[in-house]
Amino acid sequence: MVGGGALAFGAIPDSGGTIHGCYVKTTGKLRVIDTEAGEKCASTETGLNWNKKGVPGATGATGATGPEGPIGATGATGPTGATGPAGADGVSGLQVVEDIYEKPWTVGELVRGPSGFPDETGRRWFIRVVFCPAGKKAISGGYEVKFDNEHGTQRLLTPIAIQDHPYAESTRWIFGFVLSPSELTEEEQLDNGKVDLIDWVTCINAS
Repeated sequence: MVGGGALAFGAIPDSGGTIHGCYVKTTGKLRVIDTEAGEKCASTETGLNWNKKGVPGATGATGATGPEGPIGATGATGPTGATGPAGADGVSGLQVVEDIYEKPWTVGELVRGPSGFPDETGRRWFIRVVFCPAGKKAISGGYEVKFDNEHGTQRLLTPIAIQDHPYAESTRWIFGFVLSPSELTEEEQLDNGKVDLIDWVTCINAS
């Protein structure tokens, strides 16, 4: 017949996770004790303690990068931002006024003629003014000097600008430039072609 009995479990390891033991040097016998139950090593034993968990090992190598996950769902639309400040007023009444010089110079007039104001190098100065309509002001301007030879071929000349700015309280634009005989080849200087001047001014409403 088997008798009944009770089985008790001590605090091994203790509440701090430490296992306590006693070791007999002469025989090598080792036993585990429950210090929280009051058990102690005998005078002939040496106490030994060790943790239930071992010392952490070295950090392992970094694993390979996993595959890219699927694209997440589109997030909800954020709230509407505040209205920005009003922009500055734009220009009004933009208008370009073009003026074509009515009497084109012959090549001879360009090189030797009476128009313009020759300087000490023999180059001729030309002054042109283009007006804005009443109630408007000039904000920019430009001009072209074009050579048309007797065969109908055209090319632009490159005069040297000496004036290019608004004038008379910005009611007009003034151009001043220099033309030199060296602008034309010797063959072109013997040509019966014309030299035309086209200038323009960009105007906007004055108020």
